[in-house]
Amino acid sequence: MKEMLGEEYPAFLASYEEPARKGLRLNARLGLSKERVEALLGVGLTPLPYDDQGYLVEGDLSGNHPLHHAGAVYMQEPSAMLPANALDIPKDATVLDLCAAPGGKSTRLAEMVEEGLLVSNEIDLGRARVLAGNLERMGARNVVVTNLDPKGVANLFGASFDVVLVDAPCSGEGMFRKTPAAVEEWSLDNVTMCAARQKDILAHAIRTLKEGGYLVYSTCTFAPPEDEGAIEWLLAQGFELVPVTARVEVATTPSPVYPLARRAYPHKGVGEGHFVAVLRKVSGESPAPSRLNPWQKPDPRADKVAGKALGEIFGTIPPYKWWNGYAVLPPQGEVIPPKGLAVGVKLGQVENGRFVPHHALWRCLAEDCKLRLDLPLDDPRVAKYLRGETIEADLPNGWGVLLVEGCPLGGFKAVDGTLKNHYPKGLRLS
Repeated sequence: MKEMLGEEYPAFLASYEEPARKGLRLNARLGLSKERVEALLGVGLTPLPYDDQGYLVEGDLSGNHPLHHAGAVYMQEPSAMLPANALDIPKDATVLDLCAAPGGKSTRLAEMVEEGLLVSNEIDLGRARVLAGNLERMGARNVVVTNLDPKGVANLFGASFDVVLVDAPCSGEGMFRKTPAAVEEWSLDNVTMCAARQKDILAHAIRTLKEGGYLVYSTCTFAPPEDEGAIEWLLAQGFELVPVTARVEVATTPSPVYPLARRAYPHKGVGEGHFVAVLRKVSGESPAPSRLNPWQKPDPRADKVAGKALGEIFGTIPPYKWWNGYAVLPPQGEVIPPKGLAVGVKLGQVENGRFVPHHALWRCLAEDCKLRLDLPLDDPRVAKYLRGETIEADLPNGWGVLLVEGCPLGGFKAVDGTLKNHYPKGLRLS
C-alpha cells in the first residue's frame, strides 16, 4: 500500500483512526426528497457525487425505522454504490448481478433497468433469501432471483446478458474500518485463495455475456492480485478496458497499472474502499441459452378464485401467470428460469379455496391498489401495525395496503372497521 500510494500513504493510514462512513440510498421509485427524508429520519444527508440517490449519513438510523420497513431507504456503505454507477446502463438492458447478496447493488440496478430485466443470483441459500427480501422491500418488479453457483448460472442462461456485474467475494481490506473482524481474518494466503476463486467465478461469468456486452468487475479490497490481477486475466480472455462513467471517475483514483480501472480509498472521503473496472467483451465463447419455460398451466378453479380477488384489489385483473404455485406478474424479458426464489412480483396463492395475497403485491404494486390507508409517521397505528397488531380505520371491507408517508408497509384485510394485520411474521417488531 505504501508503494502504491506514495506520499498519500500517511493520510491513508491515519484514516483508520476515524470512524467508518455511513451511507444510504433513497428509493428512486418512491420519489421522496432529500429534505423530507432528513426531517422524517432526523439525520443529515450529504449527497454523493456518483449516485443521485446516494448520501453520506450524519447521525444514527435504526433498521427498525418505519421508513426502512417501507423501503424508502437502503442502508449501504458509500463506496459500495460505485459499481452500479460505473456504467450507464440502458433502461431496457438485460442484466446479471452474479454475486448479488445482500442486495445493495441489485436494488439500485433494478431501478435502472425498469424496462428491462435483472437476474440477481446468490450461491448461498440463506443470503439468497435475504437478497430476495431486500428486492421485495424496495419494490423491485422486473427481477428474477436465483440460487445457483456461477457454473450453474452459465449453463442455464448462456450468453443472454447485455451487462454482467461481478462484485466478487474478496479479502475485504476495504472493510477493515467498518468490520474489525476482517483484520483478524486477513492473510496473504487468503488473498491468494480469493484471487483464484475470483478467476473461477469470472470464467463462468464471461460465458453469460453477449459479444459486445459489458462486464463490471469490483471488489472491496485493495489487494493487487485480486484487482489488477483479475483485470490482467480478463484482458487475456478477449476483453478490453473501457472508461467508467465521469461521475465515478471524479470520485476515484486511477489504478497504477490500468488507469481506466478505478480505486476508492477511505482517506479520500468516499466510504471504506473499493476497486471497480468496466470491460467490454470483444471476443470469446457465446453459448446459447437453454430453452426456459417457467410458466405452469393454471388450475381452472384456482385461476378463477385468483382472478376474482385480483380484480377486486386492483379494479382490473393484471396479466398474471402461474409459477411455482403462485400467481405472479411476470417480469419483462425472456431470460426467466423455470426455478428460482422469485420471478417478477408474487401476487399470491390460493389456499383452501381462498386467495391469499403475497407481501410482494403490496410492496411492488401499492400505487395500483384500490383500497389504501396512508398514515403519517407519528400515527400510533404505524407502530401497532409493525408489531403485527390489528388496527382500526373507517374503510370499506376488503383487501388493502397500508402506507406510511406515502411508502408501502404491507397488506391488511378490512372487516367492519377493523384491519386484520397481514404484515409477515418474520418482519414484525417485538
